[in-house]
Amino acid sequence: MLRFVKSLGAAATVVLGNHDLHLVMQAEGYGKASKEDTLEEVLGAADRDELLVWLRAQPLFHVEGSWAMVHAGLLPGWTVAQAQALSDEASAALKAADYREFLAHMWGSEPAAWHDDLAGGIVCAWW
Repeated sequence: MLRFVKSLGAAATVVLGNHDLHLVMQAEGYGKASKEDTLEEVLGAADRDELLVWLRAQPLFHVEGSWAMVHAGLLPGWTVAQAQALSDEASAALKAADYREFLAHMWGSEPAAWHDDLAGGIVCAWW
């Protein structure tokens, strides 16, 4: 499926979800593998690196006209502009040369709730 959607180029609009991020994390040795995972085919593929680079380049949020697309929904208190800004921050971190540092701290249970004064890598922990 990744190869097919990637082959569509600009004809497909894609946003990342938790399973995509889990795949990227597993490929880099972060996070916990689950017995329900079905990632072996991608992780063992000859074009694995190409697929993962493409995946990391996809946004977490997309706005077009009066529509917004995101995996699983937004916090009710967020505006579209705020969600876009936070998505842009996370997307930049995933594309950066030191993206592994972002992955190492992406999942976690702290802070327990979102608040506007979070900064840096913590801002993206909610994805």
